[in-house]
Amino acid sequence: MRKALVYLLVILAVFSFAGCSKTADNGSATAPANSTGTATGDTTTTPAASSKNFSVVTGPVGGSMYVISGSWADIANKKVPGIQVTNQVGGGSVLCARVLGKGEADFGMVGNDIAYYASRGEEDFKDNAMPQIRAVAALYAEGFHVIVPKKSGMAKMEDLTNKVTSIGPAGSGTLLNSERVLAAYGFSDKDVGAKQLGFDESAQAISDGHVDAACYMTGIPYGPVMNIAVTTPINAFGLSDTAIDNLMKKYPFFVKMHYPADTYKGAGAFDTIAVRMLLVTTDKVDEESVYQLTKLLVENIDQIAASNACGSTISKETLLDGLSVPLHPGAERYYKEIGLIK
Repeated sequence: MRKALVYLLVILAVFSFAGCSKTADNGSATAPANSTGTATGDTTTTPAASSKNFSVVTGPVGGSMYVISGSWADIANKKVPGIQVTNQVGGGSVLCARVLGKGEADFGMVGNDIAYYASRGEEDFKDNAMPQIRAVAALYAEGFHVIVPKKSGMAKMEDLTNKVTSIGPAGSGTLLNSERVLAAYGFSDKDVGAKQLGFDESAQAISDGHVDAACYMTGIPYGPVMNIAVTTPINAFGLSDTAIDNLMKKYPFFVKMHYPADTYKGAGAFDTIAVRMLLVTTDKVDEESVYQLTKLLVENIDQIAASNACGSTISKETLLDGLSVPLHPGAERYYKEIGLIK
């Protein structure tokens, strides 16, 4: 009798363990419960077994891409039943597009120029076209600008010749657009002593005197640059009207942007080219989920815009500006409901 009771207890334990080990079938990569939303250290949110878990690949921690997508993810996790969104650290638009194209993320933050090329298999995507990319919304503008120590006296692109200049990390939209801008001025990488440093690394290198200038194609003002401006007086400048006109003729996704004085502490006003940072997904993500997440984005647009200084260029009225890939059917359905698409 005692032996039979032992056997019964063993069988019950096996079934109990199997039940605890079962994972949710949600059609997407499942993220750890404590990695949802932004890096706040909050580990109390645990997705329900039936929830759909999505990831959004974005930029470096602290950058505009990361903060804004993190705000969207946090609000989604609190307000959309059955959906959890994980903010995934990335390395810039090009790498984000590649991660999305490989199916390693469900959403991504990608410049409209990079989305344009990725969907058509051009430029960096000649061997890996991604026609499955779909737009959810156009968010903030990313402007090309150059940061220099104020004491250098540099104030225009021509001043970069025979200097040491960070032109952005490999796989970033900053690197791609820095090379476009240099070409518009007739410069090569060698002419400006180009180095491919990371975004934070570039800012620190300016502060430490390891480079003379750093190029950025980011939301303005950009957090790491704002941080060094507290202790290192800097100047920021953009492009000449001629260069802006020529670049806009050659690349249809560019727009002209004006940034006022003190966008960075102590820096002057400047004009430049800009792209729109898009929130994108793929045609693999279901229509209803994208509809719900687009609805949440629009209904909370002011809160999301306020999460980062560059959010000043985000508004309900600009959500469809500069779209360079087709809208996802879920997003399109919502925009038609609220009259943004007739």
